[in-house]
Amino acid sequence: MEPLKNSPPSKKPRVKSSNSTLLHFTDIVFRMALMIALGVWLGKWLDAKFGFVQPVCLLILSLSAVFGGIYMVIKAADKSNK
Repeated sequence: MEPLKNSPPSKKPRVKSSNSTLLHFTDIVFRMALMIALGVWLGKWLDAKFGFVQPVCLLILSLSAVFGGIYMVIKAADKSNK
């Protein structure tokens, strides 16, 4: 029998290379580190600007950046599993 000429090509499951996955998660780690560094820098700057004795802004912004980074990693890991 002759194969049908108008049949759609078979779709093979797309397999990501390990290098692509490694680069993706390396990018996430660098973004998380940058987010934390900016939170710390901005917190120190705000503490100095407002004259706080205790590092209130530093704690709030750095912890917010850490939790934001963790959320970003979880979201990316969930997306990569789909």
